[in-house]
Amino acid sequence: MARKIHDYKIFGNHAYYTPGISGMIALFGWFILGSIVGSVLAALLTPIGMGDYAFMLAYVVSFIPAMMFAASRGVRNAGFDTGYVLDNNNFAPVNGWVLAAMVIVGTLAMSYISDFFTSLLPPMPDFLKEAMEKLTQDSPLWVSFITVSLMAPFFEEWLCRGMVLRGLLHYKHTLRVSTPTEEEALAGVKPGDVVTRHGLKPVWAIVISAVFFAVLHMNPWQGIAAFLLGCLFGYVYWKTGSLKLTMLMHFTNNTCALVLANAFPSMAEAESFMDILTPWQYAAGAVICIAILVLFFLVFRKVEVRDVHGNCDPIEATLPE
Repeated sequence: MARKIHDYKIFGNHAYYTPGISGMIALFGWFILGSIVGSVLAALLTPIGMGDYAFMLAYVVSFIPAMMFAASRGVRNAGFDTGYVLDNNNFAPVNGWVLAAMVIVGTLAMSYISDFFTSLLPPMPDFLKEAMEKLTQDSPLWVSFITVSLMAPFFEEWLCRGMVLRGLLHYKHTLRVSTPTEEEALAGVKPGDVVTRHGLKPVWAIVISAVFFAVLHMNPWQGIAAFLLGCLFGYVYWKTGSLKLTMLMHFTNNTCALVLANAFPSMAEAESFMDILTPWQYAAGAVICIAILVLFFLVFRKVEVRDVHGNCDPIEATLPE
């Protein structure tokens, strides 16, 4: 019998589910259903004095249907299909601690750069600004920290990188080819033949998963930054297969925003850094951030990618062939 390699138990059989485009849409639909249930839960908890904790609980609930759906598909696939581990440590030849330091500074640099594009939007509506302030400033700080800095990186990285991006990189699909690839031609495939292919091109998988991440935030004021950061997170995940690194990146971004909002109220009221910095100060900061991102990519270029579809380790099916 083929040996079963266990992924983190909390992920269950999710490693055996590699969703394509249709699976990504299904996961989004289950997330929306969970969000509706979570909103109802929050509405019920607020009148009984649990308003400070309502969003935290509702946030967790919003991901439960998607996690159950992924688990059910994983159980179905585990007996006959190859899976791909959600979290890997494929850092060689670069030291993992070096990569951890780079993702922290790289995330802060990209967050600063994305602020320029967000500033091009019209002002954030008052209702949305009030909701953001309630989450980051009005709730007890420990509740905001657990929700924004711990839960959001864990659940959103599980969904957007661990499930969606990993799936887009590795899902199997059949199609009738008009022009076989070089490898297919060598195997005797001719135009018009039906072949099985493996995932999307990495650049498209990363971009599509970043769009998914942006849409998940449900508003363009967060969505633009989420897309740019999602591309950076996706690149790191493709290179290393490490959810630990992308969760650290997500934690860094969210915690920085939380600290600034609570320690410097004037910054929380500003629409962007451009509202509190002079044009020259902002430009100097942008130059520094671009230099950091160049260094970031130079370091990550050294990480060896063993498969063009990314560094997620395969897991054998649990039943004999």
